[in-house]
Amino acid sequence: MPLTPFHFGPGLLAKACSPRRFWLSSFVVANVLIDVEVLYFLYHRSPPLHRTLHTYAGGLGMGLVAAAATFLVATFGTRLLPADSSWAQHWRRVPRVEPGRHPAEGE
Repeated sequence: MPLTPFHFGPGLLAKACSPRRFWLSSFVVANVLIDVEVLYFLYHRSPPLHRTLHTYAGGLGMGLVAAAATFLVATFGTRLLPADSSWAQHWRRVPRVEPGRHPAEGE
């Protein structure tokens, strides 16, 4: 089953356990991009369907590509939003880091 929803359960669990450190949108984009490889080989009827991107190295590489792409879309997308938009204010917020304190503590 291409674009399997079974990967999203563990992704939602990871997001629930660590909401500030796990970006669910990047996880979903990486899963969809990896499954595009399966769609390609299904279309061309060329087994095996799960090849390069379904290895640890391929998955890691595609995960990094998805994370970078999602970050760039979020970063440059906020420039298109009005300055008084709550979304724009949320994305432009920079956490205050005090010396000797981890940025995720006490926010």
